[in-house]
Amino acid sequence: MSTSRQVKDLSVRQKRFVSGIADGFDQKTAAENAGYHHPAIAGCRLMKSSAVKRAMTEVLEEQGLDDAYIAGKVRQFCEAVKADEPGTPPDYGVQLRGVEMLCRLKNLFKPEMQVEKVTVTYEEKIELLEEIRKNPEEMMAKLQRRLIQLRQE
Repeated sequence: MSTSRQVKDLSVRQKRFVSGIADGFDQKTAAENAGYHHPAIAGCRLMKSSAVKRAMTEVLEEQGLDDAYIAGKVRQFCEAVKADEPGTPPDYGVQLRGVEMLCRLKNLFKPEMQVEKVTVTYEEKIELLEEIRKNPEEMMAKLQRRLIQLRQE
């Protein structure tokens, strides 16, 4: 792990937590491995800590996971196809997740929008995917109009 000032200022358990996240563990597992008694709670709190955030950013950047890398990966999601063959149809499900990630990274969602959960039946999902497949340009235009509306609210 890095020996930078950001990391040096952390406690031993915080350092272990940051190392666990950098190694690919989820928050709870990283906190548990770092020795916290209530790992789920500790993981959430640590992720909100500005000192931990700074150290994590630095460690991830040292591993080559900087903003440019993340932007490149999100772009790959947004342009996903079902196979690497000419004429392969787009993978709209993966593309939709990519657009969602991009919107979250750009803070286009209001916090209350992120908390609200909507239950959609399997049939409704199929219907929506069919609508996207029939006219992806129109669906993208609807999404863009809705995002503009939400930004103005």
